[in-house]
Amino acid sequence: MVEIVDVVNDNDKIIGKTSKSLCHKYALLHRDSKILTFKDYSLKEIVLQKRPMNLKRNPGKIVLPGGHVDTGETYLQAAKRENMEEMHVDEKSLNLKFEKLFKIKIPDDEDYLFVTVYKDIDSGPFHPDHEEVDSYFFADIDKLEKDMDNHPNKYTFGTILILKEYKLYISQ
Repeated sequence: MVEIVDVVNDNDKIIGKTSKSLCHKYALLHRDSKILTFKDYSLKEIVLQKRPMNLKRNPGKIVLPGGHVDTGETYLQAAKRENMEEMHVDEKSLNLKFEKLFKIKIPDDEDYLFVTVYKDIDSGPFHPDHEEVDSYFFADIDKLEKDMDNHPNKYTFGTILILKEYKLYISQ
């Protein structure tokens, strides 16, 4: 199935639509939502997912839950849809009040994106869709920063940027 996404300009205004694969091939700016899912209100442990090795893009890399915003969708609608698709969280996610944290532009060679980042509190259980996610795990957010510095190749470029931006966001 061809996924159609909105192409946006540098102000995040829609200027067209095309397939996700063409956005990646030609580095067209498009939209994505990510969810910082914390285990509890201490905000010390965050959910990460490992991508399956059989995926074409970023196989085996560690990423944040979330995904592309389909054409006609809002960032929030995409976050909720991805939460259900990837984590197999039951329909309660439709009623979750994800807290919008910030928007970041990610100038990656493989994905040129505007990403809106949401916060959620959920201790699981999570049931991964093994076509999209190999596994889920909680990571201590302070130790994670050191691991990303020491082993950046384990993570996608976007995941590193988003988590660094989150650290700046909470320090304000």
